[in-house]
Amino acid sequence: MNSNILTNRKYKQREMRHLVLNLIRKKGSVSRIEIAKRTGIRPGTLQGIIEELLREKIIREKGLGDSKGGRRPILLELNPDTRWIVALHVDEVWIKAGLVNLKGEVLSQIKEDNSIHQSQKEFIECIMDSIEGLLSPKDKQKVMGIGIGIRGLVDREKGIGIYCSYYDWWRNIPIKSLLENRFKIPVYVENDTIAATLGEKWFGAGRGVKNFLYLNLGETIGMGIVIEGHLYYGAGGSAGELGHTIIKEGGPLCICGNRGCLEAIASGMAIKKEIQKLLNEGVKSIIADELERGKRITLRMITEAVLRGDKVASKLVCDTGVHLGVGISNVVNLLNPELIILGGTLVGARKILTETIVNSIRTHCLPKPSSEVRVEVSKLGDNAGVLGASTLITRKFFEVS
Repeated sequence: MNSNILTNRKYKQREMRHLVLNLIRKKGSVSRIEIAKRTGIRPGTLQGIIEELLREKIIREKGLGDSKGGRRPILLELNPDTRWIVALHVDEVWIKAGLVNLKGEVLSQIKEDNSIHQSQKEFIECIMDSIEGLLSPKDKQKVMGIGIGIRGLVDREKGIGIYCSYYDWWRNIPIKSLLENRFKIPVYVENDTIAATLGEKWFGAGRGVKNFLYLNLGETIGMGIVIEGHLYYGAGGSAGELGHTIIKEGGPLCICGNRGCLEAIASGMAIKKEIQKLLNEGVKSIIADELERGKRITLRMITEAVLRGDKVASKLVCDTGVHLGVGISNVVNLLNPELIILGGTLVGARKILTETIVNSIRTHCLPKPSSEVRVEVSKLGDNAGVLGASTLITRKFFEVS
């Protein structure tokens, strides 16, 4: 038989398998009859696909469904713990590693301090130790991949952390090759904000939404863009650098080298810098009491101060929300999304930040795109980064975007 015919047949069989598997994943539980109706796959072919998935224990029979006359159908559902993913979210402060199943449930999680590392070697060793801490020898047999979301520019094809302005030593780190050599498991590396955007698309507020933006508001500012249901990467893969759009010409110096970037004015780093300046000038704040106990200023400390009614922290977060709203308005006018999802440590300030951002968007946006967009806080919480990293593997397994 012609090799091209065989290749096409294998491709079509794989495509049908993914079609069935994704329908079961999205529906939660579904009967064979409904799968046949929704996919249009011939009965004999469909039966073979279902038997194969049952044999591999990727799906399982759940029980009987409702009947519209005649025998009650047997329902099929995903067997989420037949495969696991090791997922890591790396930011300026923490390395969070989680063991995640196919349903997006975090089975276990550990956290390591990332602010103490002074070299690539220390950083990689910490990642390796985190992975080892999650897995027993028996667990490794069920793990189908390692997904990692990291800060800065990423070569996603080669799995290299190209550059992160937060660290002097972060240059061309071959994360994928180092981890694959150690664990003999496929590794996928992505920018942390893009990974979190995928997490929202699969498991969060972005499910079923065709056009949305995900804002990662932490020490820095990142943005993921979904257009017509697909992540938008741009020509070279660096789309979404909202933090480095200039909103004040000649403004404060940014870590990228330019002046007046949104990140230099309205990021977590900018807030911390301003609060430290005010405290040095003798301004009273709850945060000053924390520093007297030998702690350093953190974003979580700031958001907690806001929730406790601290006037200094509240004023700075409000100002930040106004500036963020200006930057976001430019993107809303350009792309006309239906949803903006706010994530990252800064959203711990909740109402005071989100309301200020929304008011600023309504003030600065054109009326039509403003009326068509809604703003939500991520419901994935602290798991957003880990779940996002897990989708780097999950989407390969299900072969969807």
